[in-house]
Amino acid sequence: MKLYVTSPQQLDKKGINSKPIMSYLYKNGLVVEADSLPSSPEFLRQKILAELSAEVSSVVIIGNHQVIPFFPLDNPTVDSDAEVWSDNPYVCLYDDFLLPDYPISRIPSDPHNPLFLWDYLENCKVEVEVSQKVFGISAHSWKNASREVFSLFPDKHKQLLFSPPLIRLSLPVHLVESNYTYRYFNVHGSKHTHLWYGQQGSNYPAVLSSEDIIDQKGVVVISEACYGGWLAKRGEKTSIAMKFLLSGASLFLGSTTISYGPSYPPSEEADLICGCFVQQLRKQIPAATALLKAREEFINLTVSRQGYLDDDDRKSLYQFVLYGNPDIIVKERF
Repeated sequence: MKLYVTSPQQLDKKGINSKPIMSYLYKNGLVVEADSLPSSPEFLRQKILAELSAEVSSVVIIGNHQVIPFFPLDNPTVDSDAEVWSDNPYVCLYDDFLLPDYPISRIPSDPHNPLFLWDYLENCKVEVEVSQKVFGISAHSWKNASREVFSLFPDKHKQLLFSPPLIRLSLPVHLVESNYTYRYFNVHGSKHTHLWYGQQGSNYPAVLSSEDIIDQKGVVVISEACYGGWLAKRGEKTSIAMKFLLSGASLFLGSTTISYGPSYPPSEEADLICGCFVQQLRKQIPAATALLKAREEFINLTVSRQGYLDDDDRKSLYQFVLYGNPDIIVKERF
């Protein structure tokens, strides 16, 4: 049974009719309603923990950061992020937030498209059958590390492009208008723009904008971009993640803050958690469970290599969030 978490009052304030949504949630699972005013994350966490039991298979947050806030965590690294925004703590029984005790995902709302949330809930399929076509874009500077992660996707019809030379104006049509496929991105992102960027040396060409994304029905997106999963006050015009979901994508995995990764194998940090997620997802287990198992695998592999989790590893475990139905099972069409 799913446990849904949302605030009908906040949905209504954002112009989203909460009545059909709440009716759907109560019909399909347990519900925790947040306060009419934005709840303190820790107070809301305690309400959620009080409802968790063996009967709960997963937890689903309904709404974006303005409806149900991300949980702010101390940034373990030295960079420009004041905090790390995470959904992990909402399903951690104890105060170590690296590894959730329950699978969790979020179905975000779009402040500029009040119908999206209901449309997603009503039309989302539990099973998504994808072709073995896999398209990816990597910053040229990270091409070797990206090839390592890309090797974990299905072997047929794979295309990993590097930027530069790839730029927005040369994006192939099949990359932005193709249904039921995997998408992989290892590029730069920014919390100040709606663009993702490649890199070679000091050259950072824009390689993808929310405007470039058109028809993405059933697509599964895995992104390592900094701020790729940050949705606060962002909608389809300012968030590539939100535009993917509005264009029909089933799932989106991304980071809410600055993410880390090596230029060369072996995979570490963002590369490793995304690679582990791909491997788990391909076992045809529910998506949020796949991410939970990916975190477990991340910890085991990292500790076996270096004996401990460093600050970058801890941040990687905090920052990656899953958007979409937690129960989606991805099947590959041969």
